[in-house]
Amino acid sequence: GYILKEALPEEMITALRLVGRGRPYYDPAVMQLVMQRPGKENDPLSDLTEREREILDALARGMSNKEIASTLHVTEHTVKKHVSSILSKLGLKDRTQAALYAVAHGMGTPFKDISVATREVIR
Repeated sequence: GYILKEALPEEMITALRLVGRGRPYYDPAVMQLVMQRPGKENDPLSDLTEREREILDALARGMSNKEIASTLHVTEHTVKKHVSSILSKLGLKDRTQAALYAVAHGMGTPFKDISVATREVIR
């Protein structure tokens, strides 16, 4: 999961409890920023190749480049190139934004596993 260092103590406790139970947590403020990102009228994910979608899904699951490379039987260099392409196509700045964007669009984690606060931001 992801939490801002500026998060209130209560929010940190909530995040720790969820993560401690094996559930993901995504800071609502971060999700809000990702969802407000200027984008295309159509589905921006449609611009991604099948391999880029696989890698984006893996990012949403919190996998490292090394883990993704091993899973997909490619080199870490290839994964890095795909991540750069994903960021460019989606207009994102880093892999954390990409992971949050993917989760907000139903990738990586089943919707039922996302905290209630995060679901409210996604809607």
